[in-house]
Amino acid sequence: MFNNIPDKTEDKNTTSLKFKKDLFNFFQDREVENVLEIGANHGWTTRILSDIGKSVYSIDHKESNIDYCKNNNPDKDNITWICGDAYSDETYLSLPKYFDLVFVDCIHEFQWVIADINRIN
Repeated sequence: MFNNIPDKTEDKNTTSLKFKKDLFNFFQDREVENVLEIGANHGWTTRILSDIGKSVYSIDHKESNIDYCKNNNPDKDNITWICGDAYSDETYLSLPKYFDLVFVDCIHEFQWVIADINRIN
């Protein structure tokens, strides 16, 4: 499952392999229906989220990132890729109203982190 997934030491813009393993281990015995990922980047964490939840909705603001994500996850059929602004209500209109797991790795600045927290509450 973790083969061919880069570590933070290989790709500074991804989460560490340890984090991905810890994430998977924490959720592996739980029933997770819907997952929302805000900030997909290249889709490496998305890949792990797709092994945790039945349906994953992954948002990124750049079409080139979405293409990269799709290339890194060609065997995953439970991911819905969404190119949109994570800070616009319109991006969320067609999504389920309830998520069992929300993973946020978006803009790492105070005002945007607060906006992320307020959105998922």
